Amino acid sequence: MVHPLALPELVFHIGKHILPSDLPSCVRVSKDWHAALFGFLFRAIDLSPDRISPQCSSGEIQHHIRYLRFLAEFPLEYLNLRGCNQLTTLRLDISQEYSFVHNNGRTHIPPSVLHGLTLHSSTTNSRSSAHTRQVVSTLFPALIQSHTATLTWITLTCGAIPESSILWDAIESCSRLVGLELFSLGIPAEQAATFWKVCSGVKSLGVYHCSLPENDAQLGKVSFPRLEELSWQQVLDFPDGHLLRLLETMPVLRSFSWQSSDSSNISEMVPNGLCRLAELGQLLCIRSLSFADPTFTDTVLSTLLRSTEQLTCLSVPSTGFGPLAFGTLREQGLLPHMKQLCLTACEAVSSGMIQEILDSCPELEVLEAETLYSSDILGHLDWTCERLRRLAIGIVIDSVSPAQLWRHVVWQSPHRLNLKARVEDQQMVLQRIASLSRLESLVLKLQGEVDGLRTALDLGVDKGLTKLATLTRLREFEVPSFSQHMDVPEIEWMIEHWPRLEIVAGELNVSRIVNLELKEMLERHGVRHQQEIL
Repeated sequence: MVHPLALPELVFHIGKHILPSDLPSCVRVSKDWHAALFGFLFRAIDLSPDRISPQCSSGEIQHHIRYLRFLAEFPLEYLNLRGCNQLTTLRLDISQEYSFVHNNGRTHIPPSVLHGLTLHSSTTNSRSSAHTRQVVSTLFPALIQSHTATLTWITLTCGAIPESSILWDAIESCSRLVGLELFSLGIPAEQAATFWKVCSGVKSLGVYHCSLPENDAQLGKVSFPRLEELSWQQVLDFPDGHLLRLLETMPVLRSFSWQSSDSSNISEMVPNGLCRLAELGQLLCIRSLSFADPTFTDTVLSTLLRSTEQLTCLSVPSTGFGPLAFGTLREQGLLPHMKQLCLTACEAVSSGMIQEILDSCPELEVLEAETLYSSDILGHLDWTCERLRRLAIGIVIDSVSPAQLWRHVVWQSPHRLNLKARVEDQQMVLQRIASLSRLESLVLKLQGEVDGLRTALDLGVDKGLTKLATLTRLREFEVPSFSQHMDVPEIEWMIEHWPRLEIVAGELNVSRIVNLELKEMLERHGVRHQQEIL
C-alpha cells in the first residue's frame, strides 16, 4: 500500500498550506517531495536589495512565479522578464531609498525627490535622469503588456512611474484585472480618461495619498458596476462631493474605507453624504466599514450601522463611536457575526463594552481597543471569541478598591493594600488570554500607574507569563512598556514555548543595558525587537 504522503498530488495540496519559512526544509525530505513542492519556493518573488535572485530569470522557474514585487533596488534587467504564465500579482514598490542598478554603474533615486509621476534622479554616472525615466516608463509597461492574460492585481507605489499614457494603456489591456492599488501617484488631466476607465473595470480599488484632477469632465461618464471594495485614503485635489457622486454608481459595494486628506479642515460632507446614501438603502450589502475621522460622531455611526445587514468588519479609530453606535450593533444583531473591530482612541468606549464584545462575538478574529479592567474580565464568564487571531488592548489590574486607594494616597494609611489579590487577579487575566489559543498577535499596550500603584500587567515568569504557554501560534508580542523587569528566563521561556515568534516589541526591562542584552538575545534566535507593533 502506498503511503498517502508519497502521493505527489497530496503533497502538492499540503504545499499550499506550508509556511514559506518551512518550505526549504520540506523540499529536502525526498525526491518526490522536491518535485512536488519545488514550485512553491518561487511562487512569490521579492526583488529587493537583500533578495536579488538570478534564478528568477531562469526559464525553469518562471512558470512558477505568481507574485512579483520590485522593491527599493533591483537590476533593470529583471523588467525584461517574459513567459511567467502564472503571474497574477505585480507590485512596483519604492518605499525606501531606491536605486536602479545598471551593468556599468548606478543611478541613485531617493524617495524624497519623487513627486507625483515625475521621476527626478540624482545620477552618479553618465546616465541622465531623462534616460532613466524613459527606461522605466518603457520596460515596466512592457512587462505588464507581456502578461495581460494572467495579471489580476497591480500595485504602484511612491511615484515610481513617470508621466506616460503607455502605462495606463498597458494596464487597461489586462483583461483579467480585478485589483488596483495606487500609492503617492499623481494623475495628470491628460491621463484621466484612461485612468478612470481602468478603475471602473476592477472589483477592488485602493487610492492612497494620490493626487487626482479636480475638474475632470470624465467623472460624469464614469460608473463602477463591478466595484466591491473601495479604499479612499487622503486623496488630494479631489472634492468630497465628487467622491459621493462616484459612490452612487457602485451598486455592489461591499467594503468602504475613507480618510480625509486634510485633518486641519474638518468637513462633515462625507459623513452626512453617507447618511443620505444609507437612508436610500445603498449600504444594505456593506460588510466592511473603516473611518478614522472625528467627524464620524456616535450619532452618524449609529445611523450608518442601522442601515447595514451584513456588516462583519468595523474599523473606527479616533471617531466618536460610543454607547449609541454600540447599542445599534447589539440591536441589529451584528455582534455575533463581527470578525474585525477596531475601536482604538475612541474615548466613549468603556471597559464594559469591550468585555461584552469578548463575550458576544464568537466569530471575532481581530479586536483593537483601549482599556479593559480586570474586574470586568473576572466578573463575567469565559470569552466566546475562540477564533481571535489578533488582540491589541490595554489591560488594567484594578483589584485595589477605590476606598483602599484613597486611604493609601490621601491618608497614607498603614493598612496594607491587598497586593496578593492583585497578583492572583493578574494570573487569572492571563489565564483568560491563554484560552485564545489561535492568537498570532498579542499587543498589551497600556502603560499604567495610579498614584504610585502599578496597574499594568507584570509579565514575569513568576508572575504568570507561563500561563500563556498555550499561545503556540503567536508571531507578534508587545509588552506593556511600563516598568517591566524581564530578564533572561523570560526570553528563554518565550523562545521555547512560542516557536513561531517573529517580533517582540516594547521595553522589556527598565534598565537600558539589560534591555539591549535581551534584544540581542532575541535576535540571536531569529526574533526581531522593535518599539511597537503597528
